[in-house]
Amino acid sequence: MSKAKTHPSSEDEAAKRIQHTAAPGNFLKETMNGELTVAPDLVDLVICESEKPTILDAGCGSGHWVIEMAHKYPQAVVTGLDVKPIDLKDSADSIPSNCFFKNLDLESDLSELYDSFDVIHVRAVASQ
Repeated sequence: MSKAKTHPSSEDEAAKRIQHTAAPGNFLKETMNGELTVAPDLVDLVICESEKPTILDAGCGSGHWVIEMAHKYPQAVVTGLDVKPIDLKDSADSIPSNCFFKNLDLESDLSELYDSFDVIHVRAVASQ
């Protein structure tokens, strides 16, 4: 008796894509004892001391870190920049109202961003 071959549903495929894009960030988070940054106390201090805190993720990739930080710091405006558009339609995370994404090449003129952020996060950014 042969087993019928089943095809994964589109929901299964979406879940796999989410796990695949989040995997590198999850691995790093595990190596940092569940923290989103290497200096969580410093980030907490900066966020607490700022009247309207702002956080930038330069080269945000999938956007998962931006979403997690926006959830962790609801009083902050958290922005993710990446050269490629961020595809959040399959995101397992809800997108908080303090979370924003912009398409911008980090090799372009960034002078408009100078003095705009209290915390800047950059991880695993490469150039061609």
